[in-house]
Amino acid sequence: MEEKKVTISGIIMNDSQKMIVCSQDNARKLLGWNDGTYNGLLSEKKLDLGDEISKTVTSDDIREQMKTILTEMGAIIYSLAVIGAIICIAALYVSVNMLISENRHNISMLKVLGLKRREINRMIIDVNHVIIPIGIAVGMLAGYLMMVVVFRIYSGIEGVLYTPAITFKSIILTIIIVLVCYAVSLLIVRRKADRLIC
Repeated sequence: MEEKKVTISGIIMNDSQKMIVCSQDNARKLLGWNDGTYNGLLSEKKLDLGDEISKTVTSDDIREQMKTILTEMGAIIYSLAVIGAIICIAALYVSVNMLISENRHNISMLKVLGLKRREINRMIIDVNHVIIPIGIAVGMLAGYLMMVVVFRIYSGIEGVLYTPAITFKSIILTIIIVLVCYAVSLLIVRRKADRLIC
C-alpha cells in the first residue's frame, strides 16, 4: 500500500487488463527488489521458465473470459432490447395517434373529396417516414455517448477503461428493430384511421 510516483510514457489500449508495463530493471528499482526478481512478464511467444511461473494468461484466456461475461450479460441485453422495442412501439403509436386525432376532420374531408384510403394514409400517416432515419442516427449517437460516460464511471470502480464500439451487426440490428416497431405501430394506428375513413 505504498505510494510511488511513475512517469507514464503511453497507454496500451487492450480493454482487458489493468497493469503498469515497464522494463524489469525499472520495476525492480521502483519496488526495491533484488536483481533477478520479477512479478510478471509479457511476451509474444511462449517462454520456457519451468516451475517459476505461477500463472500464465494468454490472449485466448482473455477472449474466453470476455465471452463468458458477455454470455452472462446476454439475458440482460436481450431483456433491454425487448423493453426498448415496447417503448419504441408505444412512443410511435402515441405520436402517430395524436397526428390522426388532430387531423380527424381533415381525414373526413379528404374522404368526402374522393381521395382513396391509400392516398389519405400517404398524406396523413406516412409523413413520419422521414423522421425514422434521423431518429435512428440520433439514437445510436446518443447511445454511444452514454456508453462512453458509463464506461468512464465504471473505470473508476473497476480500474479498467473499456472502449465502447459500434459494430456493423449492431447498426443493422438497431435499424431492423426500429423499422419493425414502426411498422407494428403503423398497423395499429391505420386501423383507427381506417375507421375514420370508412
